[in-house]
Amino acid sequence: MHKVFCTAPFLRFMDDLCIPNNLDLQVSEYATGDELLKGVASSEALISNARVKVESGLLVENPELKMIYQPSIGFDNIQKEVFDLVPKVSGLWEEFEFRSQNLTTAEHTLGLMLTASRRLHISMTDVVERGAWDNRAYRIQDLSKMTIGIVGLGFVGSGLARVLGPLGCEILACDPYVLEEKFSSLGVKKVSQEELLSRSNVVSYHTPLNDETRGLFGVNQLDYLRKGCILVNCARGGIVNEDAVILGIEQGLIDTYATDVLIGEDPRGVADHKLVEFASNNSSVIISPHVGGSSYEYMLSIFQLALDRTSAHLG
Repeated sequence: MHKVFCTAPFLRFMDDLCIPNNLDLQVSEYATGDELLKGVASSEALISNARVKVESGLLVENPELKMIYQPSIGFDNIQKEVFDLVPKVSGLWEEFEFRSQNLTTAEHTLGLMLTASRRLHISMTDVVERGAWDNRAYRIQDLSKMTIGIVGLGFVGSGLARVLGPLGCEILACDPYVLEEKFSSLGVKKVSQEELLSRSNVVSYHTPLNDETRGLFGVNQLDYLRKGCILVNCARGGIVNEDAVILGIEQGLIDTYATDVLIGEDPRGVADHKLVEFASNNSSVIISPHVGGSSYEYMLSIFQLALDRTSAHLG
């Protein structure tokens, strides 16, 4: 039996997961500090949580760790040195076929777009908190009449284009790493980010977080932005500069910022986060707690994949 330490949120799925016979699985969700060190020290593999830092110091207690598998698309929490020190570091970012078949984050993105454009977050709160029932108070817009801009045409961005397609809205996209054929096959028009920002009623970001994309939307992009646009981020918090968002809202350039991610998000709570505090008094910000890829079916499938990949590698 191979000992595997898991910090990913497996516990609510245990009844439905098929744990391979060759794995001795210990789950300690969101483990950090000494608990994380001890768990890694006694294990051959780590199934890591994307919200917990994985640093080379972990390997001091167990330099023979054979594998790290992270069931998430992003891996910015894993220190670069770890990739050189551990024989196998893998994750959902390498599961191309699996990711191409799933639309869960694209669906959530569409949900945020509809919430913002139809003012659902405001009108529903008004009913529950004030008993309001006057639809004249809301400026509701149809996505089908809008121009949608997608920055990043990978699996999630492409999935968003697919779910938006039947609405009939014009879709613009920019991604320097995607072939021309992909734009045309999805029925989207390839443009620069500047043109996308200036023409789109809704702008949605779907890129990985790295040195190239960190702060991809910042203060400089406000100069190009179509006034009154809806800005959406279901990728990673660092892609969009939150100070620029607040400034854009205060200047009337951004109508609504709808996000599923935050810079420095903390699973223990974000009550003191600057954007959360701003949103508490401003309905121009909509925040969901990083649930874009968290449908039960999707999470179950990626956790099963993590177990199967770990089992196969350890043999």
